[in-house]
Amino acid sequence: MFPLGDKNVNGEYGPSPRMGHAAVAVGERVFVFGGRGEFLNGDFLNDMWMYDWATGNWTAYYPNELVCDECSVCNSVLANQLPGHTFIKSDEKNDKGKGIYVPCNPWDEQEYLDASANTRLLGESPGGSCEYHTTCFDWTGLRPYAEPTLIEGMGRNKRQVPAGRYEHLAQVVLNRNTNQRDLIIMFGGYSVDCSDYCSDVWHHHVTRNVWTKVSNFTRPGPARRWKSASAVYEDIVYIFGGHGARLSPLGEGQVPVKNEVYDHKATFDPNNPLMFDDLWAYNATEREWTRLFPTCTTCTNKTEPDGTVDRDLYGPRGRQGSILINHDRHLYLFGGYAFGGPTRYQSLYPTGNATAYPSLTSKYYLNDLWRYDISRNTWEEIQPRKGYTVRPSPRYGHSATLSQRRQHSVILIFGGRTWDDEIGDLWQYNISGNTFVKVTGEGEYPARRYSSGLVSVGSSSLNTEGRALIIGGHGCYSGENYVAATKSKAPTNKPNPSYNNRWVQLHNDYGEKFCHHMLGDLWQYYPTSCPNDCSRKGICEYNVCVCETGFTGADCSMVTCPGDECKFDYLARELDCFQCTNRGVCNGFTGQCECVFPAGGPSCNQFECLNDCNDNGVCDKTTANEQGYGTCKCHMAQGRPAYTGIDCAVSVCPAQNVTISKGTCNSRGICVNGTCVCHPGYGDSFLHRIINKDTDEEQRIPIYLDGTDIPKVLGPDGKERLVEEPIMVGDCGDVAFVFAGVGKAQWLLAMAIMLVVHTTTTMPMYQTLE
Repeated sequence: MFPLGDKNVNGEYGPSPRMGHAAVAVGERVFVFGGRGEFLNGDFLNDMWMYDWATGNWTAYYPNELVCDECSVCNSVLANQLPGHTFIKSDEKNDKGKGIYVPCNPWDEQEYLDASANTRLLGESPGGSCEYHTTCFDWTGLRPYAEPTLIEGMGRNKRQVPAGRYEHLAQVVLNRNTNQRDLIIMFGGYSVDCSDYCSDVWHHHVTRNVWTKVSNFTRPGPARRWKSASAVYEDIVYIFGGHGARLSPLGEGQVPVKNEVYDHKATFDPNNPLMFDDLWAYNATEREWTRLFPTCTTCTNKTEPDGTVDRDLYGPRGRQGSILINHDRHLYLFGGYAFGGPTRYQSLYPTGNATAYPSLTSKYYLNDLWRYDISRNTWEEIQPRKGYTVRPSPRYGHSATLSQRRQHSVILIFGGRTWDDEIGDLWQYNISGNTFVKVTGEGEYPARRYSSGLVSVGSSSLNTEGRALIIGGHGCYSGENYVAATKSKAPTNKPNPSYNNRWVQLHNDYGEKFCHHMLGDLWQYYPTSCPNDCSRKGICEYNVCVCETGFTGADCSMVTCPGDECKFDYLARELDCFQCTNRGVCNGFTGQCECVFPAGGPSCNQFECLNDCNDNGVCDKTTANEQGYGTCKCHMAQGRPAYTGIDCAVSVCPAQNVTISKGTCNSRGICVNGTCVCHPGYGDSFLHRIINKDTDEEQRIPIYLDGTDIPKVLGPDGKERLVEEPIMVGDCGDVAFVFAGVGKAQWLLAMAIMLVVHTTTTMPMYQTLE
């Protein structure tokens, strides 16, 4: 987004680049306070800006009071545009060679007009470029303070304006006096005016544009801290955790401050930071604090992966940089940084092997999810839903907001930091379904960052509800994460004098490992933004296309294939399709299944036969064999299979139940394509059964294919004859079988005669012996 409106000290529209600022929405107006910038003469900011989402303009509510060094110079293109600006710089020189500063106050207007023409034409239209020193201000186009005395770390916290700070919290609460959500509550942060961490509470009345510091509490409040998580319910602000510092032990007669921690380790120890796990409620109407002591319904005294037994025994462990979101009288806490002791961390991560750092999932960066029940005062750890275990990676410093559109309520989680890398991904948490979904948009997207502002806007209209704004942060100019950025372009590293000759990359390089930018960009999130507008073949539901019947794909541009069954999974927010029987790929352009062999058919629900049965059979594609191929029904010959094998590749030569040998073709020939090619002297036999086997009375009785005997009748000569010719079998049996009435001795004699005849003359192969 490229908003207009008031300009900052750099001459750009809107607040200067920063991180750790607080951003809240009052209707369609977004208020941004403080943060940390990159000014050499003071980087703790206390300016307030308002962004009007309806018009797209920034308005500067309060100028910034910078901690200035003597002789430092501030530049502004707005310093001579409005009354009340202190000086403009003349082109005239004094006796020391420095420019003369001409007052711009109304009573000095004539003196200003008497200056040279160049003095009044400084810079570009409509205003000039002004340089001013003494105490520096971040000119914003609205009234500056009347030269207050600014001494670093002293006195500033006595004025009725919050001191410059960052990593504080702010929430908009219900104002019981107006019955409107027009009261901003701010707490904590890090500031030079607080020596380190703050515990002051401020109210900002939006309609009157007035800051009020709240004091004289009758009950103790939370210890000073920064990077806490907060959420609001009606006129109550809930605060969890954060990071603070210990105080030195008190001397004799000194009164301790309630809830502060006193011990000899008052000096910051990186191996022993003070992480809070307390939960507080601030009532903005009563202007009082209440510490809550919730119970935990899911906590057990079990050993954590890092060996700790009681870390989550009473609720979420102490942490900083987490988020807290209210929905339906429940507060949702996600992620953060929880110190777990010294680590063997090396700077190789995240490009190295993450499994070498088991503390990522237990002792330090977290991605656990907790829910606090306001009515019951209980914590509950929310485990992933069965079958939907995907979650954002462990992180801290991420930003979040509640996005509501029609009947849907989701928590948006953006960015953060883990080890040596900023993160730039966007996630949705489906509250009703207890599922996380990563949003994959199209086009440009915010670069990776942490400590940014994320607020919901546009709830007043059905067409705009659910939108959100991302403002500033600390991060890189490229890539969703370091690994992704390094794949975009080969980086060109070189020592950079601006960063003490460290090897860093410039903003036009990809793969920035060390993110060193304060960002001042403004991005808008659209829940109705889907790829290609769903090709007008579906409805966009929170960045995911719900396609019409017959269409599929991320943008509904693909057509389904025959037999496809598609159903939208509202929990995973994805189209779950059973396509091509899961045995092929649906070509969304043609609507045809590309089956993976042996699958076949229009919807891949059939079974192709191996080698198409070698043309020796018919493929039954409706059933599969043990190998998963279609079933080959091999061709038959004379009522018996002519081929065998899963692809009918093996020839089957004729055989009958009565054989001379168990070999193929009775070991008297070879089988070629289902036909016995007999050795010389052998030929077909006839189908028969044997009676009186292995005796002199053994006989071969001709039979039909069904095993019944072929009937006999008396011939004219009074002898029995078959009513039909015997059924011949080409099995090289080559046996002139004896019919009924012929003895075994006679059969052997006949065989001897046949052998002699076969070797001396050519005669018919088969004769009936009588």
